[in-house]
Amino acid sequence: MPKKQTNPSASFDQMKTSFLLLLVVTFTSLVSANSIPCIPWQFNPPSCKLNGSPKPGFTARFFHLPINQWVYMRDPSYFANDYRELGQIGEVSGITKQNFVSTIPCIPENGNPTFECYTPFYENYPRYKCGDVQCSNSVRTPYWNNQIYGFQTTVSNVTVELTGYLKAPQTGPYTMIFSNIDDVAYFFVGSDTAFGCCNQDGDLSEVDGYTMGVMYPYAKQVTFNMVEGQYYPIRIVYSNAWMSGTFESQLQLPLGNTILNWGKYVYTYEDKTCKNPSSSSVSASSTSSSISTSTVVSVSTSVSVSYSTVADCDCTYTDSDGVVKSYHTDLPINTRK
Repeated sequence: MPKKQTNPSASFDQMKTSFLLLLVVTFTSLVSANSIPCIPWQFNPPSCKLNGSPKPGFTARFFHLPINQWVYMRDPSYFANDYRELGQIGEVSGITKQNFVSTIPCIPENGNPTFECYTPFYENYPRYKCGDVQCSNSVRTPYWNNQIYGFQTTVSNVTVELTGYLKAPQTGPYTMIFSNIDDVAYFFVGSDTAFGCCNQDGDLSEVDGYTMGVMYPYAKQVTFNMVEGQYYPIRIVYSNAWMSGTFESQLQLPLGNTILNWGKYVYTYEDKTCKNPSSSSVSASSTSSSISTSTVVSVSTSVSVSYSTVADCDCTYTDSDGVVKSYHTDLPINTRK
């Protein structure tokens, strides 16, 4: 969204081309190093049995991120757990509307009043334009506001971790859709991948791998199975490297309806109130694919604030009628079975 318009200058086009080529080389190296087979697989994430009084919504934790450091954006291990090493700066709880859009200020060169810019694009780098307005400030500067869940932080360069237990309202296949991500977001589901049962607030030593990752300007979705009434640990790690940012997601339920504010199905439990985990099993397959959607987003205001690579392949499978079908999938390197 914010970075879809680009500067016509040749110098920036060359910079962008070099960066995209680097991404291709990086992802290709990851795939080759792990010798990942291209096969359909069953995806039934393990759930947890919980006890006590839950609090509605996600818990969001904010972490430091140096501005314009793309080395982190290209590293799956950063999103798996290394982001925590840069230090937590605060926490927000009670988030039921998980989507957001953040802006940066434009200080017009012509002396007009400063305004918030949703769609900056490069012009006379490191300065930028917002629409037809030339801004005098730099895109390399950290910018602060409270547009992400009401928390005052550098929205231009920040990592946000969302954790909670997704309580399945129905039994069957669910599709998590990341429709507009700027810059990068990873999705984790299940007690073996997101976080261990009764360990939402703890470390990530019990989990490994990830379910789905997507980098601007792409959209992705992944399908997995859940059993009605059971609680599934989920974690989302979002990072914005510079300028404005966007996180837009939807959850498609087994009956086909797509929910924008699906955070209403998420709960937070204190770790000490949990019981032993149990696994669920439903017969259905998991795939990922590229999508294109447009959504209006909003953020929750009922929160409490405290300050303190994906492997692509084009696969085929034979359905129950013997018909060979094809699909494109992004399967997690460390968790494929």
